[in-house]
Parts: sequence; structure tokens; C-alpha cells
Amino acid sequence: MGGKEQYIYACIDGSKFSRYVFEYGVDLSKNLNLPLKLLNFIENDKLEKIASNKELLNEFERIAKNRKIENVTTIQTKGTLQEGLLDIQESIRVAIIGLKGLSNERKNTIGSQVEKIIKDVAAPILLVNGNYRPISKVLIAYDGSTSSQKALDMLISAPIFQDIQRDIVSVNNEAILNEAKKKLANSNIDANFIYLEGEPVSAILTHQKVCNIDLISMGAFGHGVLHHIIYGSVTHHMLLEACVPLLLVRQQNT
Repeated sequence: MGGKEQYIYACIDGSKFSRYVFEYGVDLSKNLNLPLKLLNFIENDKLEKIASNKELLNEFERIAKNRKIENVTTIQTKGTLQEGLLDIQESIRVAIIGLKGLSNERKNTIGSQVEKIIKDVAAPILLVNGNYRPISKVLIAYDGSTSSQKALDMLISAPIFQDIQRDIVSVNNEAILNEAKKKLANSNIDANFIYLEGEPVSAILTHQKVCNIDLISMGAFGHGVLHHIIYGSVTHHMLLEACVPLLLVRQQNT
């Protein structure tokens, strides 16, 4: 994961997702035994909102310490979420953010900052889109792309979740699934290999619901992808339609 110290970053913006972002941050901090940083980025906010978010950060810090998270800090700083995460991306083990920002939480859309983060930040991003639920089952969507290979490589070399059920899923491509089996053959990672047919998003989400999967992990697009691809892609439709958190992994920029 590189030479820099790694952190779990929980990005708090005062939206309804902030509490769930915090809860996943506590879980990951404990699971990976890494420091937890609670972040709030200030972007032309009113003084009342800045003070409210600071109070929320302090409350979450107290709760985390009560739950035996010894190394937890709060940071409130100026700038956008995307700019802030870019500045610290080499130290990100996982960054946790709400799928929709405060201004978007009532709309069937994705927050504009989220779209920029997916395209720009080369670090694991956990997108929270609903209530917190403990993670015991993970679906890893594998399509053979560079980013999905990176997600699978991360599972082998530096797994984020321990002692869980892992379903590695490929849709309409059995050869790709066999490729994933070969990648894991010499590792000590246990996984179920699932071949599905049909429209990719529907097939994956049906498997998630039937098997009560708690989180979906998948590769995300990077700089080289045209604008229309992110908006017509499996990634985009999964962001809109999934009812469990999404862990997105993207290849480093070249």
C-alpha cells in the first residue's frame, strides 16, 4: 500500500448519511487496526453550518473513543471534498463518503463531488448509500478490466475485510471468472465463484438481494474514460440502483 502511513478517512458533511459514514469508519478502523480521521471540508459554507459540522465531528470523536478507537482525530479544513482527497490520496487506506451530498440527498442523482472523486482519486472509496449494516458478505464484481483486476489484487495482497463470505461474480463471461479463479489459486483467500447471465447491473443486484450481500466491490473508471461512459456505464447504474454500500477501486494514473 505504499510507504506512507495509512488511515481510514470518514468524510462528514452533515447530511443524513454522515452517521452511517461514521459507523463504517469505526468498523474499518477496528478491522484494519488503523487510525480513524473524521474529515469535514468547508466549501463556502455559512458560519452556522461550519459550527454544526464541528460539533458533529466532536460528537463522533467522543463516540469513537468510547468504542475503544484510541487513535481518532477530527479535521475541519477549507476546500472541496474532491480536492482534499486528491491531496491525501497516498495515505488513504479507505475513504468513506456519502453517495449524495447535503444538497442532493432528496434527488435521484449522484452528488457532483462523488462523480469527480470516482474519476480522479486513485484510492479505495467506500460509498455509503443507506443505513449502516455490519459487513459479513461481500460481492466482488469482476469483468477483467484493469480496475477490476486491481480490486481483485487488493483482495489477495491487502484485504480490507477479514473473516467474511466473498462472492466473486462475473456476468456473461465464464472465461473471465476462470481467470479470477487462477489469480486466487495460490492465495489463502476463500471465495465463492459465481457465474451469472443477463444484464450486468440487474444480475449483480439480484444476486446481492437473494444472498443478502452487505457490500459490493467493483472497479471504477479513471481519467482516460470519456464523459458518456461514466454516465452510461455499469458503474453509474450501480451507483444509482444499489441498496448496499459500494467499494470502488481504480487503477493509478499513468
